[in-house]
Amino acid sequence: MAGKTREMTREKLQMKIRTADFMAWCDRVSPGSNGRKISHMVGVSPATFSARKQADSMQAESVVAMSRHLGLDPVQQLGSFKGYESLLGLSAQDISFARLAPLIEASAVYQELLARKADLKSPVKKIAGSQDSQRRWLDDIHPDWRTVEIARVLGTQQSYISRLISSNKLTISHILGIAGEYEVSPHVGLVAIDFLKPEELKVDGVGVDLLQQLHQARNQELLVVAENSSRYLLDELRNLMV
Repeated sequence: MAGKTREMTREKLQMKIRTADFMAWCDRVSPGSNGRKISHMVGVSPATFSARKQADSMQAESVVAMSRHLGLDPVQQLGSFKGYESLLGLSAQDISFARLAPLIEASAVYQELLARKADLKSPVKKIAGSQDSQRRWLDDIHPDWRTVEIARVLGTQQSYISRLISSNKLTISHILGIAGEYEVSPHVGLVAIDFLKPEELKVDGVGVDLLQQLHQARNQELLVVAENSSRYLLDELRNLMV
């Protein structure tokens, strides 16, 4: 029975999208588009797109890429597919600064504070993901999580999941599976794996401007972001805040 359960879990976590569903969606969002045009919007070769169609195995990444190309909300569009319904119904609490802040590299915070002290426009072009952002996401949603439990949820070996978490290489299917088990929103987890951008998380049509939130953050919150950095960097951050 345990083996059957693991196989069912693996099948569920593959999270492939049926070709018929994907093409019906394409007809709605980009009427008249042929395979070559769709493959261009998705960002793959026509041959690769054709192979996926024949295998009846389209990918969530394709929906997100095409949504971005068309200027559509990728979260809402992907949430319309079977298996991805948990992406709908996002709340402001799900994407609060406290939840997103641990995903930011301490170096980005350091640059932000330097810019603030000099009263200059921030030089930070992109908020870089922390090298252990996925572990931090797990800490947030379930402080007492254990690798053996995550492996059980995902139906795979503990050593394999341990390597993925240590190397920050969890996938969208892993995030959705874990979020479903612990009954939490998967959105921040999808940012942690660089599948979604923070600004693509919207509540009532308003996206999350993480850089702007950094500008508005309290000093203590900024220290929390940098908690795993070196003592020297923390001292520098404190000096900048004086």
